[in-house]
Amino acid sequence: MKKLLLLAATFFAFQFAFAQYENFDLSKYKLPEMKRHQLDFYFDSNGDFQHVYILNDNEFLKDTSRSRDNTVSGKANLLYTFYKNSTKIQSSSHVLFSSSYGLSERKATGSDGYDNGTFKIDFSGRYDLNYFLNDANWFVRGVPAVQFSYADHTQDNYDNKYLSTAESFTFGIGKGRIEQVQDFRHAVLILEELNKRGLTKKNLNENELYKLAALISQLKNERFFDSRRKMESDLTAVDSLLKTQGVVDVSDVRYFNGLLDMWRYGDLQPRESGNRMSLNITPGYSYAEMDFNSEPNDVDRIEEDFTMTYDVNFSSFNPLSLKWQADYYIGVQHIYTNELQNLSNFPQKHYLSATYVAGALGFYPNTRTFLRLSSSFNLLNQSFNEDKIFDKDRYSFRCRFSLNAYYYISERLRLEGLLTLNNDYAGIFNSKWGHAETNRLRYNLTLNYAIF
Repeated sequence: MKKLLLLAATFFAFQFAFAQYENFDLSKYKLPEMKRHQLDFYFDSNGDFQHVYILNDNEFLKDTSRSRDNTVSGKANLLYTFYKNSTKIQSSSHVLFSSSYGLSERKATGSDGYDNGTFKIDFSGRYDLNYFLNDANWFVRGVPAVQFSYADHTQDNYDNKYLSTAESFTFGIGKGRIEQVQDFRHAVLILEELNKRGLTKKNLNENELYKLAALISQLKNERFFDSRRKMESDLTAVDSLLKTQGVVDVSDVRYFNGLLDMWRYGDLQPRESGNRMSLNITPGYSYAEMDFNSEPNDVDRIEEDFTMTYDVNFSSFNPLSLKWQADYYIGVQHIYTNELQNLSNFPQKHYLSATYVAGALGFYPNTRTFLRLSSSFNLLNQSFNEDKIFDKDRYSFRCRFSLNAYYYISERLRLEGLLTLNNDYAGIFNSKWGHAETNRLRYNLTLNYAIF
């Protein structure tokens, strides 16, 4: 009987201790000043399966058509990322080099269809700077971006080459701040594990827990090449703080195994908190040169575009608890395009306007995995009339549902999968051109290896 009472007392004591941490608000955590550098090498496997149904019902054409496009590809990527957080500045950047090869097939009504293969090389870079003007979190934003691509596309006896480049610069202003809060949860998970092993002498108050989380943020974002020495240094620092705070007074195998396990496989999935409203203007330029040797004279073709994008959006990131996250986004966007050189018979100037709303629900059940379900809904209007921004006959509706899953295999090796279903409906408001429906299923499987 005494053993049962002791077991029950231990169980309720643990539940009460963890409940205290569960009630702490993740959104109050603020990252310390820090810089993060990361270099990753990873492989992608992608699949894209699309079914298009088109009903033409107008004075020029009355018929229906169907087509199916299936694409499977593999990609190797080298990605460098940088993140900086301080009182005045939040900035992030990436430089990506990737190469891919894909196989595609098409089956369509009234056509023999085709099979083709594409080899592609991409290089892209982007820098996103948010500079905060005051304590009310008003900020100005600048985002330069550049991309270069080369593709070799083979179909039947033809070998077509594409060379393209695109540049843009975003100017923005807004109010609000988004903070990364996953390190606070990591601190709680360490204490939870030590509690489960019966090794803790006391519970930390809010300020002490934030101090532990701040140390974790600093340690996890230091650069390293020798992972063994980095692990030893990190564990020594965390052990020292836990003993200084009076959480533990032991140095046995159970303690260090629990601390090591939580540090290696602990909470590395990004979590964010905060609200942000922004207005952005983005001029952009793109150039593509295409060598079609299917032409009798093997002539080159050129497409050259200037775009101006206007965007107003609001985003909200909400950590509901240690295990649940709910985010949503709303916005309005307008894109003006002037085709300086084109290959089609469409007018040079055209417009695309969109209203969108999106949401995501994330579930983080343990230290090594998460599931994220998201959806978005867009109402679009596209006008090819140079004198009209909107065309009442060219409205379309787009919805997307996706499921994202992640598994942390080791400190350096991670696996992530994404499954997405897209549905597009064009001509939804009694369009005089008829209507079109596109259903698209895509998957992406990524195996990521962190070099440092």
